[in-house]
Amino acid sequence: MRLIASAPGLELEGICSHFADASGSDTAFTKTQLTGWNRLVEPHLDRVRYLHIANTAGTTWTQEAVGNVARVGLGLYGYDTHPSRSLSLEPALSIQSRLRSLRKIDPGERVGYGLTWQPSEVTTLALVPTGYNACVDHRLSNKGAFRIEGAVCPIVGRVSMNTTTINISQVLDAKPGQVVEIIASDPKAVNSVSKIASICNTTPHVILSGISPLLRRVIVE
Repeated sequence: MRLIASAPGLELEGICSHFADASGSDTAFTKTQLTGWNRLVEPHLDRVRYLHIANTAGTTWTQEAVGNVARVGLGLYGYDTHPSRSLSLEPALSIQSRLRSLRKIDPGERVGYGLTWQPSEVTTLALVPTGYNACVDHRLSNKGAFRIEGAVCPIVGRVSMNTTTINISQVLDAKPGQVVEIIASDPKAVNSVSKIASICNTTPHVILSGISPLLRRVIVE
């Protein structure tokens, strides 16, 4: 940094680092990292505009860290993975699609690639034109669920690239074009980001970053 600050034609505009374990239960390493960070940046306070080390988990350390910017990523969408605290965040996104087609199948008929699912009774299924190319993790095959007007509709068979099959037998008067909730904003729903991450044995970060940038976004105030 001294080299950059002394080089002609260069301006040292910012310094950044990253907490390695800000959400961990053992705070010893974070405190050591924080001490080193403060010692590093304090000599540059008068000439550096931006100083930042905190991600969402690190925001609880900002009172002790020298800095003026926080990189809130996961928290921007209303999630926090720290096991022993609450930032009073509320999930800020949901994803919807629409039913493409419906059909009844008989007991013993098989569904999807690999023929991994079959009903034990006459069952009404629906195709949803959303798959793992958009936001439906392949690990939800035969495990996850969508919702239609609050009714839980289990995913049956394997999730395909651009199609997912769901059991809608419990939905009265379902019809093509009806709205399907792929990911819920309700943190207690079976298709919330946290529940999906748990089913997939991963983190909300992975689920959220897997949402295709090609999906149409609608900002709701």
